[in-house]
Amino acid sequence: MKLPDIYFMHNVSEPRPDLIYLVDKVIPEKSVNIFYGYPGSLKSMFVLDMAMAIATGSNFLPSMPNSQPTNRGKKVIESPVLWLDYDNGIDVTFERIDAVRKTYGGDNGTPFFTMSMPDWKGNNPQSIRNMIQVISSFPLKPKVIVIDTLLRFSGVKDENSSEMDTVMKSLRMISEQLGAAVIVISHSNKTNNSGRAGNALRGHSSIEGGVDSLFLVKRDGNSDLITVEHQKARRKPLDPFCARFTYSLKPNNNDVLDVTRFYFEPASFSTINNTSNQNQLWKNRVLKVLDKFGTLVKTELRSKVGGDNNALSDLLDEMETVDLTISSTQNPKNRNSRLYSITKEGKAQIGAKP
Repeated sequence: MKLPDIYFMHNVSEPRPDLIYLVDKVIPEKSVNIFYGYPGSLKSMFVLDMAMAIATGSNFLPSMPNSQPTNRGKKVIESPVLWLDYDNGIDVTFERIDAVRKTYGGDNGTPFFTMSMPDWKGNNPQSIRNMIQVISSFPLKPKVIVIDTLLRFSGVKDENSSEMDTVMKSLRMISEQLGAAVIVISHSNKTNNSGRAGNALRGHSSIEGGVDSLFLVKRDGNSDLITVEHQKARRKPLDPFCARFTYSLKPNNNDVLDVTRFYFEPASFSTINNTSNQNQLWKNRVLKVLDKFGTLVKTELRSKVGGDNNALSDLLDEMETVDLTISSTQNPKNRNSRLYSITKEGKAQIGAKP
């Protein structure tokens, strides 16, 4: 067995190259990143749009044509992309890639490659070594490797299994040995009733621990507007931002995408509740409802408070684990839900009698 390299202090103190971003301030070289969200949140389409921007050297998320003021989007470094489809199959994958390619003006020479249902599994070290060997042999080596989705790639039956730690080590090994940015698409929990916002990510805690960046993609119903929150960053985090999904269907077949692209959308209180004043208004609303009605499950709380369900989940997490203004216990009538109540700290915040 090959022993790991040993590095001394002179190795550590040597000058290192400047950090290079393949997408400005979003995706660094040689990194592991996860984009996750609920089914239908457009997370895969969003990542595909970003990957095509990289492959064609086009700015990512510019303003829509003829909009004012104009945002030119995020600069990219044109680089080869490998898309590993473990989820949709060739027909759907080709349809989506082609629809994005048209919008970006890609042609047959665009360095965007795809493989469908490869037999590489993240929980099998030998399988990953084989994967790295095959990709290393490509005449044009990818600088970005997208994996859709984490569960199908992992080879485990349950993402909550501790085996996911091996999978995350595999992703890091792929990134390090191939010098590539790895972007993985994953899913949200069906419920997110306790803990910090990152707990909405489905699976074992080693998943979040093993990435450089974690992005949550949100969409309200069938809206064409999504919000993206940078929930974990080893370096400087991004502020939440919005993107608008545009598409058209083939004239002779309204079941098939023709062209599609995401565009920059200015953030506002109506799209992102990230401004502290706005956030505090929502928190006070929650506290006043709990002070008035006592203990409530989240569905009851939402009906009285209003707002987006996912945003409310994140807000409750922050209020419970950071602000300590509310507390929750498991609902004895339904093990998949929790009962929320105001704490003495919460009462003090809104001036209610303890």
